[in-house]
Amino acid sequence: MNLDSIDIKILNILQKNSREPLKSIAEQCFISSPSVSAHIQKLEKEIIKNYRLVVDYEKLGYQIKAFVNISLNTDNKSDFIELVKAIPNVLEVDNITGNYDFILKVLFKDVHDLERFLIKLKPFGSTNTNIVFTTQVENRGMIHDETGFED
Repeated sequence: MNLDSIDIKILNILQKNSREPLKSIAEQCFISSPSVSAHIQKLEKEIIKNYRLVVDYEKLGYQIKAFVNISLNTDNKSDFIELVKAIPNVLEVDNITGNYDFILKVLFKDVHDLERFLIKLKPFGSTNTNIVFTTQVENRGMIHDETGFED
């Protein structure tokens, strides 16, 4: 899909606040609200996958955010995927290159819950866990201009 400058501006606005009112988007893009609506409908068909709620998990008691790398032992990939999909504390699972097969982003209320999770992974292979102290850059969108880079 070819994005024009209005599409890019709308994507940038929606990535910051997906509930931004059409009128506000129209004002920022210097176009009419119906035009913004048409652009968004086109983007929803081609580019926008979904809209998400961002939750402050720490306020819900989830004090441990960690990244768990795992090297699978054998051909147990489907059983592993089935297990991690069933655990709501697993926020993301990425198949990666390098010394490990997967990296998991997880949230737990305390280190004891994290330990119990790691024990469940033990039959699948070896793990390496990194606990996050602070997050310097939150999950954000990356569309800025047509090249994808800003100076």
